[in-house]
Amino acid sequence: DYTWDDMKQEEMELMLHGGLELFLEEVQACFEEGGGPLLKQWRSTGDPHKVPAPRWDDKPCFPVPSKVQSLVLANDDDERENFTPLPGTGDFSWAEAWEVARPWIKDPRVWQPQRLYHPEGWSAGEMDLVLRWRGKSTIVDIKASDTTSRFAVWLEPQLMFYRFLWSATRGLSGLDESLENNAVDEVEALQGWYLKGPTRKEFTPMSEDELPAFSEELHTIWQEMTAADSEPDNWPECSCGKCEDSAESEEKCHIRIFGNEVEMPSRWNDLSLDEIIEKMQPRIPAKPLDQMQSRINVVGKIGGKWGPLSNHFGELVHGALLQTGGQSHAVLEEMSTGAFPDLRTTPDGDYLISNAAPGLWRNKVRLYLDGRSEFLTGEEIDDSIETTRLGLIQSKANVDGLVVGRAMRNGQRLGGKPWTMFSAHLWDGKRVVEIVAFGRSIVSTLSELEIGDRVLISSAELGWRAGLPQLRINPRITRMEVTSRDWQPTDGLPSQDL
Repeated sequence: DYTWDDMKQEEMELMLHGGLELFLEEVQACFEEGGGPLLKQWRSTGDPHKVPAPRWDDKPCFPVPSKVQSLVLANDDDERENFTPLPGTGDFSWAEAWEVARPWIKDPRVWQPQRLYHPEGWSAGEMDLVLRWRGKSTIVDIKASDTTSRFAVWLEPQLMFYRFLWSATRGLSGLDESLENNAVDEVEALQGWYLKGPTRKEFTPMSEDELPAFSEELHTIWQEMTAADSEPDNWPECSCGKCEDSAESEEKCHIRIFGNEVEMPSRWNDLSLDEIIEKMQPRIPAKPLDQMQSRINVVGKIGGKWGPLSNHFGELVHGALLQTGGQSHAVLEEMSTGAFPDLRTTPDGDYLISNAAPGLWRNKVRLYLDGRSEFLTGEEIDDSIETTRLGLIQSKANVDGLVVGRAMRNGQRLGGKPWTMFSAHLWDGKRVVEIVAFGRSIVSTLSELEIGDRVLISSAELGWRAGLPQLRINPRITRMEVTSRDWQPTDGLPSQDL
């Protein structure tokens, strides 16, 4: 994984100087224009923006203050005051230009997500910086590179997406008519700041008349992505040339899986791709990933609705209880925020639930619902639909595969509680599945995994993320057997075809 140790001091200094130079250009422009149209408000009442630019001496602005411990907010009230009005009344000063030009940025004191969420819940984005001193907004994305980066071509589409999301959360172009439109909500420019230049690259934002069509295009893409699940037949068509299931690698001792070069065990160096796939046959008790139960139909009575409450990813979701005639019951839950709005509005009663994704959470069977799921009643129910009894739902999985990716992430929840998540991707010769563990479930066997290790996992809890299966490690019931990437068969011992 990339760490701070990989960053050279000279490179960091270059980018810091580059960022300051770009901001000082804004300060100079602000000074030359006499502070812009908001100067009178700055001098009379202070920062005129509803979400102020972060300042070390001001109180931090939490997006969800109700989730912050009262003691933290109390300390902030005691130690900090809001930004006071600028003292000037005559000529505009350089000190005033610095404050007026100060942009909104993500406040490092605020651990809560500082991003924009679409009102309908199907998209979100996190901007780096917003300039507002000219009276209208300029959205800026900061790049720790120069304009020759291979990712530079994606800067304009990225900024166009931010521009759309900005408008969708502010009532522009009818994207959300419940919100009030102010002049500062209008976007007059999109910029990319390349710190290694430094270079400022500017784009013209799409007009408000273009936004509804762009919104519809993005929503269609989102629908195709959420319907894709783990079945390749359901994936949207792609012509990028990098999405092959697997292929011979151009780099020795590697294999290309979905466009990525992955280091493979050294004992396989002389094997062809077909021979490697042959060795990836699952060991008992594992089954191939394409045989994992993904979507089922169940019958029962819906009631006891709840939400929104945070799931284990911190997303606000709705849920309900599903009961059968006996004592069996299961929890229904949206796969992500807004994934199945019907769960909130459907009356209690008997239903056939189609295309639910089975899983397990805290030893309770859960059925996750998304855009592919449906509630059917009466004549809508076809006698040919095959249903699964709650007691026979597959909520655990046994898998065997090669580690082709790994990551360790950490952060803080809305209330400030820390979280840690480990994830790895296993390839079984045909499919790829993600395995995850949270907090104390991250045992040493997981944290020491390396790309190229082979892992046999039994009794992993089945969960779902964005329409894809996700296997959770529970140290109390999950068993793991790891064969190191560097392991070699020993002569004279029983053969292990690994």
